[in-house]
Amino acid sequence: EIVLPKDVHGESINLKGKNVTIRSTDPNDPNIVAATVIGGVEGAAAVTFQSGEDANCALSGLTITGGNTGVYCSGAAPTIRNCVVTGSSGPGVKAWNVSGPTIIGSSIADNAGFGVEASFGRGITSYVTIRNATIVGNSGGGIFSGIVTVTNSIIYYNEGDQISDGATVTYSDVQGGYPGQGNLDCDPC
Repeated sequence: EIVLPKDVHGESINLKGKNVTIRSTDPNDPNIVAATVIGGVEGAAAVTFQSGEDANCALSGLTITGGNTGVYCSGAAPTIRNCVVTGSSGPGVKAWNVSGPTIIGSSIADNAGFGVEASFGRGITSYVTIRNATIVGNSGGGIFSGIVTVTNSIIYYNEGDQISDGATVTYSDVQGGYPGQGNLDCDPC
């Protein structure tokens, strides 16, 4: 486990197959999360998982910003918990090449691409699980492609489609509505 101190602004990181947790000093304190920043550089993802990292590899209580992608997964299945992913020039989270990230209690907002973008088709399909998340204000749309399961989340105010067809969505607030048990379309204020 790697604990980043408050007010640290790290640069782009690549986990290189290491199943570790990188977290703030208090992942449940929004002020500490906002002050513990991993900032990407243009042309690279802020955080990269591409060497088979699994659910034991986690980001917890961090603000991830900048870069051409906030969090990039290729052939990896990390856990992203209580994070804010914002301000990338592309998607907030990109799951590519048979990836399976789990996003819990996180905000994916104000990215220039999709909030979450996942690969689909010809042996490269990615499986994304999203729980208790907020995906708002992304320029490309909310969630695009892949096989995505969304529960207890808010997907609103994204440009374009909020969610591409084929996602399984339950008990969530989706702008324009979306089929599934317990879903609603109500301004989240």
